[in-house]
Amino acid sequence: MRGQPDYTVAPITAGFQQFALTNLFYWNNLVHDLTYNYGFTEPAGNFQNNNQGRGGAQGDYVIADGQDAGGTNNANMATPADGARPRMQMYLWDPVRSVTTMTVNTPPVIAGSYNAVEGAFSPANLLANVGPVSAQVVWYNDDAAGNTHYACNAPVNSVAGKIALISRGFGGAVCTATVPFTTKVKMHRMPERLLLLW
Repeated sequence: MRGQPDYTVAPITAGFQQFALTNLFYWNNLVHDLTYNYGFTEPAGNFQNNNQGRGGAQGDYVIADGQDAGGTNNANMATPADGARPRMQMYLWDPVRSVTTMTVNTPPVIAGSYNAVEGAFSPANLLANVGPVSAQVVWYNDDAAGNTHYACNAPVNSVAGKIALISRGFGGAVCTATVPFTTKVKMHRMPERLLLLW
């Protein structure tokens, strides 16, 4: 491996860049070998420079760009037809926002202090600007049965003066793919705090 990671320096330093590229190379090869075992072989159009006479078009190894400057906070991959080289672009990510402390008072089984990252909707909503908030935490219920908590609709339970807990929406909630977090928070115009569950 070229370059040892040093987490005390910025990611754009030479040593860290070499580590990031080595890591990217490793994972590309690991995924290639794993998917090969599940049928993504030469005849199926996998990405290889030399197909060793096993069928399919060759010369289509992945061009993987680590710390690509073409964008931020994302990644993409173009996968043309078999025989043409795919390109993976792994962009740099913005630094993590400042971490704050969340304290749970009850129930005793989960009481304690936890690190939490605040939403970036508006600097005006940061606890450093508004001061500590203390209230009962309740699920934000989308339905009377209390089965969904995605804030797709107005809440059916009382959340006034409480911290409403919203599920991010993994698992197929219909509105989670179409309604951004900022809209969920703003469309209800509620004065209470919203805690998004990731």
